[in-house]
Amino acid sequence: MKKWLIFGLITAICSLGAVGLYAMKPESKAEKKTAAPLKRVSVTPVEPGAYPARVKVYGEVNAKWTTTLRSRVGGRIIWINESLLPGRHLRAGETILSLDKIDYRAALAQARLELENARVNLIQVERQASQARNDWDASGIKQAPASPLVFYEPQLKAARARVAYAQKAVEKAREDLNHTRITAPYESLVAERFADKGETLFAGDHVVTLISADDVEIRVNLDGTQVRSLGRWQDAAVEIGDPATGRSWRATMIRDGGQLNPKTRLRQFYIRPLAPTKELVPGMFVTAVIKGSPRANLLALPESCLTRDGEIWFVDAEDRLRRLTAEVAFYEDGNVYVENSAHAAALSVVIAPVPGFVAGTRIAPAARKEG
Repeated sequence: MKKWLIFGLITAICSLGAVGLYAMKPESKAEKKTAAPLKRVSVTPVEPGAYPARVKVYGEVNAKWTTTLRSRVGGRIIWINESLLPGRHLRAGETILSLDKIDYRAALAQARLELENARVNLIQVERQASQARNDWDASGIKQAPASPLVFYEPQLKAARARVAYAQKAVEKAREDLNHTRITAPYESLVAERFADKGETLFAGDHVVTLISADDVEIRVNLDGTQVRSLGRWQDAAVEIGDPATGRSWRATMIRDGGQLNPKTRLRQFYIRPLAPTKELVPGMFVTAVIKGSPRANLLALPESCLTRDGEIWFVDAEDRLRRLTAEVAFYEDGNVYVENSAHAAALSVVIAPVPGFVAGTRIAPAARKEG
């Protein structure tokens, strides 16, 4: 009985202690669970439209024609154009220099004399041939002669050949005489002169190098993306600009170089101003803004919308993030133009997507503020 009393007493004391400790414990506050706020993401509304590609490149003005004139005949220079100086303009057909003509006039006279002698010889042979045929007919011989020499047939051929040769010799002598006067083949600019007053030229000597003054063209290099963005390059509108003065001229693309530059792997095209101008001089560097045909169903986005992986993020009707692979058409003035592969009438595109974006995440879209 004593053991059971001691056990009951201890049990009661422990129970009272436990109740007391429980009563002393401060009342815990109930934790209220609240939903995390949605992340705000800046978006911009975009609608598809038709936009023309606009490519800006640099080019160098080149003369369409560069000609080095040579003397066709030899002789002493008796007259030279005072404008035959580098940088001076020459009109088409303007005389550059004249050579001494005495020898060539004499050669022409000699050729004419040889022509007249050949004609006289032909007349004589023709008369002899006619007389020989009459004599043969009068003889009453019925068979043909044993040799064509009887009727002077070979002599006639030779006499006619001498006349033809003499005529060509006259033409050659006249041409040589004409070549003693050297003229500008087109409206040109003197690039370099090789002849001086009083010199004697020989056939084949360099006289002057000319370049076309008003007929110029600009060569530009485009990469494959730029070429594709322009569509039909033959229809592209071009504006040439002088960076130094701000002047501009309308132009057109005239031809494709047909090959890639072996060093840069770029494709060459040639541009020509629509109207001649003396302000575009060979060697001048210009800008060329090439505007292609409008392309439909494109989205015009700030370049910041395009990720390094070539994707754009947008927000759907439930404010959830979605992404699509961008098919870039071209870039222009800080914007990127991509194909509307989603075929949406409008999109809310994320302006600056971050690498941590997860498709399907719900966000709080915030419209971009125009600055």
